[in-house]
Amino acid sequence: MLAALTLSATGPGWVAARDDGANLIEIKDHDRVEPALLQVAAGTTVTWRNEDDATHRIRDDRGTFGSESLRKDASYSRRFDAGGTYSYSVGTLLSGGTWHWMSIGTLKVSGAASALPPVPAPTPPGVAPAPAPAPAGLATVDIRDDFFSPARLTVPAGTTVKWTNRGQSKHTATSASFDSGILASGASWSHTFTAPGTYSYVCDLHGGMSGTVVVTGTAQGTAPTAAAAPAPAAAPTPLPSRGAGSRPGARTIIIADNVFEPGTIRVPAGTTVVWVNHGVLKHTATSNGSVFDSGILSPNGEFSVTFGTPGTYPYICDLHPGMSGSIAVYAPDGATPPAAAGAAPAPVHPATSNDTAVPAARASGGVLSGSAAFALHDTYGFPIDLTLEMAAEQGLTVDEPGFRALMGEQRQRAKQDARDKKGGAAVDTSAYRALREA
Repeated sequence: MLAALTLSATGPGWVAARDDGANLIEIKDHDRVEPALLQVAAGTTVTWRNEDDATHRIRDDRGTFGSESLRKDASYSRRFDAGGTYSYSVGTLLSGGTWHWMSIGTLKVSGAASALPPVPAPTPPGVAPAPAPAPAGLATVDIRDDFFSPARLTVPAGTTVKWTNRGQSKHTATSASFDSGILASGASWSHTFTAPGTYSYVCDLHGGMSGTVVVTGTAQGTAPTAAAAPAPAAAPTPLPSRGAGSRPGARTIIIADNVFEPGTIRVPAGTTVVWVNHGVLKHTATSNGSVFDSGILSPNGEFSVTFGTPGTYPYICDLHPGMSGSIAVYAPDGATPPAAAGAAPAPVHPATSNDTAVPAARASGGVLSGSAAFALHDTYGFPIDLTLEMAAEQGLTVDEPGFRALMGEQRQRAKQDARDKKGGAAVDTSAYRALREA
């Protein structure tokens, strides 16, 4: 069992690496890891262990590493050879099967690793080790939602390699010399390797996924030559100010690698909204009802829509469905927007839409209740920061303690739901027995 870390004088809040190599980060909740700030030397292996009842995942905010789903007591380890600062997010599996992500931890790696023999990538649980060189003909690679299996494949020249997407998300197999394009779940793609060499490839949609195909020569002992590595992604340009946009009067939404920022905006009819991809992965902005679709946006790509009709327009990233946002377009009279044509209608909650919550708050002494703030967050997707900002513009305050208490109750319900799924909830069978005995 790995030991937890103790505080050290490496800076305010930072925890230093242990001499015994037990560098453990414990996942305590959807918004808490301990330690949240860890400093280690290059060449150190860091382990994340899930101490929570809910299922979690770990993902670097830049897409350079990530774990599979981690149930309670499961762990994920990674060796860090390159110096740098890594901010990472914790994903929480919700009852509807979607993931909720929060960027809550930072790992600082100092120096550079000493020259060591290369460490092979760990084999994911349940996956067989990479096989010996396959005979010329056909070899297969399964694409899972977090890794390629096998991650390293050795074949003789002339072999055709077939990739099949066994995951739920869309993926690619992309290198400098081949590209599968986007593969939907269940789809396959093949490439024949005629020249000896080492071909490294990635999933262009999930930067933490990588694999290698080693192609040997036909003569015994022929050494493969390294194939050209994929060109690094261009560095993103500085983020524009919120709401600035590249067009007069436009509103800007930043696409990061796990979130739209801001996730919910409210604009008058006639406003142009601009999405800018500042992630290192490709993304889309695709409305739920086929009202608009950006297509695939590469890093630094832009897409804009002018919204002339009042309504509520929910949208997602079609490549990463866990990313979602919403545009609320209101008429000049400020009326609450109806759902857009083709889009799922927004649920109505008494005194909790923004247009009705504000008058209710004024009637209650200028305080927006915690239940109203929670409903704006839970029903309409309003982040609490946006609610605070909008309330301040109206000269109101927000009952934050009440909001936090309701959020805590929701977290407890999610934990209980996870426990019920894991252990099996009790079922009342009395009605069934009565029918059998009738």
